[in-house]
Amino acid sequence: MSADREALLERFRAGLLARIERIDSLLEQTGENGSVDALRKEALGELHTLKGEGRMLGLGSLSDVAHSLESFLGQDGSTTSALRTLDAMRKALAPGVAREIADAVLEAARLELGSSRSLPRARSKRPRRLHTPRSKRALRRKRRPKRIVVTCR
Repeated sequence: MSADREALLERFRAGLLARIERIDSLLEQTGENGSVDALRKEALGELHTLKGEGRMLGLGSLSDVAHSLESFLGQDGSTTSALRTLDAMRKALAPGVAREIADAVLEAARLELGSSRSLPRARSKRPRRLHTPRSKRALRRKRRPKRIVVTCR
């Protein structure tokens, strides 16, 4: 990694960590406070900004985890799973952590977040169709040969 890029990352690392701390405190307040929706909405906005900043800095793994966490919380995912994911993000951004190790930590957090869904999945009562069913009349029309009318003058 170039020295310029490393200096840029160091400059923004503190901002990313501060944003993670802000999200963490908002999520902890949701358990204590009655205004859960407003706090969760603010946390989602902070996550969205974190996702964009990570993408801008070339931290694709961090951005992917932020996106997964944003989706997870948007579907009313559990706060404890979200806090564990934020802790993994904090560890990955710690100074002195190699990029490969940080990416592995973030990928594990993203996979854990995906497998720890506390929401019941909606199941369809009938199998999903791959195509739109046609009426019998439309099928008959399709099979009927076209009539060719030739007129002479």
